[in-house]
Amino acid sequence: MINLDFKEAHKFVDDTTYKTGQTLESIANLPYLKQVSKFLKQDWFLTLLGEVDKEKIQAYVNELKNKYPLESSRQIAHRIVLERCFEAGKIGLFTNIIPPIAIFFLGLEMAAMTKLQSEMVYYIASAYNMDLHNPSRRGEVLGIFGLAFGGGIAKAGLNVVEIIPGLGAIVGASSDAMLLAILGLTACQYYEGKY
Repeated sequence: MINLDFKEAHKFVDDTTYKTGQTLESIANLPYLKQVSKFLKQDWFLTLLGEVDKEKIQAYVNELKNKYPLESSRQIAHRIVLERCFEAGKIGLFTNIIPPIAIFFLGLEMAAMTKLQSEMVYYIASAYNMDLHNPSRRGEVLGIFGLAFGGGIAKAGLNVVEIIPGLGAIVGASSDAMLLAILGLTACQYYEGKY
């Protein structure tokens, strides 16, 4: 039986996310992958690998911190989670507003949610004063997506309900927002532990 104390476990996670982030950075920088992603207009895939506009994210978080100077990192992060949940709800509503066509928007919804989730991890990391250029952030995005996979299974079951007229748009909006909230709060707890 392996007996790790909290500091050793935290170091193990930090090392793993850093090394994973370095690997993801190498993959994201492959010229062929960038060309294919650009050709197919599938930038969400590169977002999953940590290709986000870090300067835009940092500027926005700095703006929030200046606007609410007395708020803690946790409070700023919760503002971010709420904003992103609202965006996720709009995506769920839009992609499920016309029930018979909702099935065709499933790919669009998944791509938009992937991008929103990836960027949210960076926003929250910035709220906790983490270096957005550190490869660990990429590894953390992948870890959060590990959680999203479990949520994706639950979401897949709701896709049947989302094609019911009237109910589908409400279920789509609320399930997307709820999934993002769970991931956002999990990311907050992760960064609280590092803070």
